[in-house]
Amino acid sequence: MRYFITPSNPNVFLIGIYENQLYGFGEKNEKFCLYQKSIFDIGDWEEFLATEINVMKAECCENGLHVASGMLDTEIWITARDKEFTHVFSIDIFTKEFTELKMLEKLYDGFATPNLNLCCKCLSPVLRVGGYDMNLFSLIITPRCYNKDVGIYRILVYFNQSLYCLLQMDSNSYKLPLIFFSNIAVNRAGEAIYVAEKENGRIKRMGFGDSGIQLMADIPENLVWHDMAFFHDEILTFSLSRQKRDDDILLRLSYLGFSVLNSSLGLGVDSSCTVDSNFPAFESVPFFFSYKRVAVKVPSLKKPIVGLQAQFVVFQTTANSIVTIPLRMLSLSESAYLSLRQIPEPSLPPAVPEFMVFEQILNFINYIFGRKSKKIVDRWMSLNFIKKTLGLSNNFALKNN
Repeated sequence: MRYFITPSNPNVFLIGIYENQLYGFGEKNEKFCLYQKSIFDIGDWEEFLATEINVMKAECCENGLHVASGMLDTEIWITARDKEFTHVFSIDIFTKEFTELKMLEKLYDGFATPNLNLCCKCLSPVLRVGGYDMNLFSLIITPRCYNKDVGIYRILVYFNQSLYCLLQMDSNSYKLPLIFFSNIAVNRAGEAIYVAEKENGRIKRMGFGDSGIQLMADIPENLVWHDMAFFHDEILTFSLSRQKRDDDILLRLSYLGFSVLNSSLGLGVDSSCTVDSNFPAFESVPFFFSYKRVAVKVPSLKKPIVGLQAQFVVFQTTANSIVTIPLRMLSLSESAYLSLRQIPEPSLPPAVPEFMVFEQILNFINYIFGRKSKKIVDRWMSLNFIKKTLGLSNNFALKNN
């Protein structure tokens, strides 16, 4: 199995991956809440950490929130707008230690939250490390999806060792051509890359640029791509491309290097796999990619070089499902669970005719008075279902070993 699909919750938005776990966020009673689930689990998200921080709903989407998110090693970083104020905080996924940066009120008035739509659904803004600037540690917020009313922006978050913080809007914001065939990747310099043109369903040109110049690169005829999405972490940019063939689809995960200053665009294929023709489309949907840094021995060099060992590619579709592509070898427990998931749920026994009228009346009464069943049934073959059915410990987890 090259990929698998699990149900999602339209009110929970992906943050990233750490080992076998997916992390997401949403709101609970108008407060910011973190969620977690196994990357293999067919069940729903489980609450990981509830906070007392109010979160603001976006004006443009039914369930969008003014939140930017990102992961750095074992820490989740969040910026969440609360009306006219922005909270910046981190959570350690192992200890659940919660650290909130301290906004300087006098400075904050001068660097108030930009009058900007930070919708996590429309723009999917990412918060990532910028490094040290002006002897302060910095974070950068940029969009992962493009909206013509917002354009490309960078919000800089500076803080010191005492966790005093201020926000600043970078003045180098710019707009791109209105026709897009992908999401975007924006690097720390504010340069963006995207699919600019398609012809007969095939990607023909890619665009990249910054506030000063926009460049186009023609795709060679021997490279056939029909869809492409981008991922950008603190250092590297990756693309996930899709090539439709007669009976299947070829997926390629590639490293991208682009520079507006040098007018260059480089591509290196990292890994590829074949999936069936039912594989969901991901045009304009950002994806998440996890990898490990490993030492690679090169015969011509004395010392090993650092290489990347791919783990998972994950994206959340517009149809409220999560698509996962494993790029590493699965463990025995992981493979066994994926096999168990293929067992079809048994059908319910037929209703006894004499009770059908009574049941319909009872359902109608419950509907009128808004009553809901208090019995929570675990999803068929979810990890919770298997743990309860087999009497396993709540600490049971799928291990990669």
